[in-house]
Amino acid sequence: MSRKPSITRTIATEDVTISAANEQSGRLQALTITIPVGSKTDLERMRVIRPQLPPHIQPLRVVKVAPPETHIYRMSIPDFVAHAAIYDCRDGNKTETGGNKCDTISE
Repeated sequence: MSRKPSITRTIATEDVTISAANEQSGRLQALTITIPVGSKTDLERMRVIRPQLPPHIQPLRVVKVAPPETHIYRMSIPDFVAHAAIYDCRDGNKTETGGNKCDTISE
């Protein structure tokens, strides 16, 4: 049985535990969120975490940061093509995203 072709990427992530206020229940809760490695301060981590939370959860502070871990992520080629945005054509010109077309934008 052969393997199906797929796209793989190795990404380093860290688990950040934060204390957050739930505005609906009025309680504090601890949440652990996985973010890409690269944030050096707690403020930078909060800027990355805030958009990932629902609107009724307000992050308060970073409680703990786990050491970075490296994971290999895999996606089948059809799934990748369905979810990917076209970055640019082989000629290096900026393009619009639109299916499998590679339309050049004139500037």
